[in-house]
Amino acid sequence: MALIYGSMRQNGVLSYEVLTEGGMDEFGEVAETQSSWSEPIPCSIKTNNDTRKGRYEDGEFRQASFLVLVEMHDFSFSRIRLTRYNEDLGEYRVISVEPLASVGRVQIMGIRVMAKTVVTTHKKYKGIIVSKTNMRKIKANLQKKMKEVADRIIFRLSAIGEECIRIARQSGSYNDITGNLRSSIGYIILYDGKPIVYGASEKYSGKKGDGSAGPPAAEELLKSLQAKFPWGIVLIVCAGMQYAAYVEEVHNKDVLTSAELVAEILMKQRFNDLLKD
Repeated sequence: MALIYGSMRQNGVLSYEVLTEGGMDEFGEVAETQSSWSEPIPCSIKTNNDTRKGRYEDGEFRQASFLVLVEMHDFSFSRIRLTRYNEDLGEYRVISVEPLASVGRVQIMGIRVMAKTVVTTHKKYKGIIVSKTNMRKIKANLQKKMKEVADRIIFRLSAIGEECIRIARQSGSYNDITGNLRSSIGYIILYDGKPIVYGASEKYSGKKGDGSAGPPAAEELLKSLQAKFPWGIVLIVCAGMQYAAYVEEVHNKDVLTSAELVAEILMKQRFNDLLKD
């Protein structure tokens, strides 16, 4: 059992880039990977920021990012193309994907930088136009900014993960017979599919057991879920015992329900200011 953080109002469409391996050409050489775009998918697009204030040594650049809600259960693509109210917003790199399992949607953040080329008239040769755009500097600035944003997201998700497992352990209303269920509560933060932060489970003794089966169950479940999120920054909170969902749904015991409610509140509180930056 894991938490992975009405009808949706739609104002645009999204297409994702599909990469197809080229295979071998007629000369036995590896052919280039082919790129194509999916069919348009209805979605909700919200401007995160669109600024023209960025500067680098040779001129200016414009940075734009959007938050996109799409009714999908999984999203593992790295580039998207957006259209809102028939306006082509362009292509964007996906920098984060947040599954909203409770509503069956995925929240995607896409970002791109557009350089404003500095055009001057060459002093020596009249009529010659010189275009200067230092893409390496733009890329370095963008990568630095993305790392700063990612670090802030990971730090805040870590605090939310710690609070979730604290609440889940304290609020669990089930009987601790073996101690395994409470001991199997833990969390993990993934960045592009790789574990960045691991909230280790703790052993809790029960009436007839020491909870020793709990931590390995949590580790196994978190590891199995890891492969499903190859892109973006993801927080997963789990109760690793196989009967966790049964205890909550059939016996109406609080396993992760309180933690889920707390997570939804903390997500809004701790990420609203980040989205406005």
